[in-house]
Amino acid sequence: MDQRSTAAGRILVVDDQTVLRRKLELAVRALGYEAVGVAGGAEALERCRGERFDLILLDILMPEIDGFEVLARLKADPRRRDIPVIVVSSLDDDMASVVRAIELGAEDFLPKAFDPVLLRARVAACIEKKRLRDRDVEYIAQVERLTRAAELVEAGRYNPQKLALAEIARREDSLGNLARVFLEMAQQVYERDRALRRRISTLRGALLLLGVGAFYGAVPALSRFLSFEDVGPLTLALLINGTGLLLMAGVGFARAGIPRLSPAILRFAAGAAALIVTSEVLLFNATRHLDASIVAMVLMSEALLGFFVAAAMGLEPASLRRFLGLGVGLVGLGLLVVGQGPLGIAGLWLIAAFAAACCYVAESMYIAMRRPADVESFSLMAVIMGISALITLPLAFAFEDPLGVIVPGDTGKVLVTVAVLALFSGMGNVLWLILIQTAGAVFSGQSTYLVGFFGIAWGALLLGESLSTSAWVALALIVAGLIAVGPKQEAEEPVPAERADQA
Repeated sequence: MDQRSTAAGRILVVDDQTVLRRKLELAVRALGYEAVGVAGGAEALERCRGERFDLILLDILMPEIDGFEVLARLKADPRRRDIPVIVVSSLDDDMASVVRAIELGAEDFLPKAFDPVLLRARVAACIEKKRLRDRDVEYIAQVERLTRAAELVEAGRYNPQKLALAEIARREDSLGNLARVFLEMAQQVYERDRALRRRISTLRGALLLLGVGAFYGAVPALSRFLSFEDVGPLTLALLINGTGLLLMAGVGFARAGIPRLSPAILRFAAGAAALIVTSEVLLFNATRHLDASIVAMVLMSEALLGFFVAAAMGLEPASLRRFLGLGVGLVGLGLLVVGQGPLGIAGLWLIAAFAAACCYVAESMYIAMRRPADVESFSLMAVIMGISALITLPLAFAFEDPLGVIVPGDTGKVLVTVAVLALFSGMGNVLWLILIQTAGAVFSGQSTYLVGFFGIAWGALLLGESLSTSAWVALALIVAGLIAVGPKQEAEEPVPAERADQA
């Protein structure tokens, strides 16, 4: 194809008479344009659907679909109505037909016995007019795009990189200058808005961290209190999850109504429930034999383990400082084991508490990666706790005596404590789900700091526990290790669904 003729313009020649059509094609090519010839109206319309033309030279009198019908269909199609049309007519034809064609939208007419100078003038005028119109249409479209971008900026939910203004900003005229200035201002506003949203997200995340720490930090102390009442770990897990199901379901129903439980949601909940039941049984066994504050300190290792797993999977950057921090934290855990005396029963239950922390790491990663986004947090936790209760029900009756806890004797204190423990455990898990969703998975790992400190506080408040000197030293080493590992001090900003994608 001739590069020069393509740049000059493409012209469609429509005439059922081969000689006249070829004559027009040769004349058009002689003027420097690309010529495409067709023998009828149907073929002309088909070519216009899939190709771009700058002008159509159209015969009026043709069999089947005549020039009038072609004009009518072209002008009725928004995508093709702007293609200029010059009707070709012999001087002997009725001028009324030419007038009718002009009324249907033709730009001009040309006699079949045309003069080359007249052809040049009329073709050049039509193509120039189309190019000016195309330029105006493009200009108006870019002005509208810039206006929509301004509306998005005013709404406050946008990303300057998604405003689709780069093409406009490359213009060398006043519109291009305006687009460049607008993009620069939009970027500045976006950065300020993003910084503000990040601070708000961090504040929200800090409040959620306090909630997770306060609620879940009480679990070791409350479960140890119940161990004094001879409530077995499986029975305790059954009662907590059964009570938690009722509490979480009531709140979830009030907030969002009855959730739609798809097979995918149930599969997710079953996986989470299996991890939760395992961690609960390990934790409740540990609190039967160890002080609640010691168990809470062991649970702080979750952040160390989480970093190790994330670094191994390439999800977190590893460095010498962070691995040294991991080592210091593990030394603190080792000192905690040594502080319990010769490695025996107490040491084994410390290992059980550490295994519970490992389960929490697995649970955290599982929920963070697979949590369904379309289920309200309380409702989702109700489903998880319900499945957890179903898992522990046969185990509790097979290895323990749940009815012996519930039916005979003075059970008021036990049931009230179970209800409180279920509420605290459920609320801690729900707040953790919300924390992951709003502040990011990495930031939520800092909850283990507060779980440990609140666990020590709850142990002292409810059980009168106190830490030994070696336990305080172990705590200091664990905290130093956590600081060196370096969990983020700032909540991760959730990525908004930008309405700018619609621009």
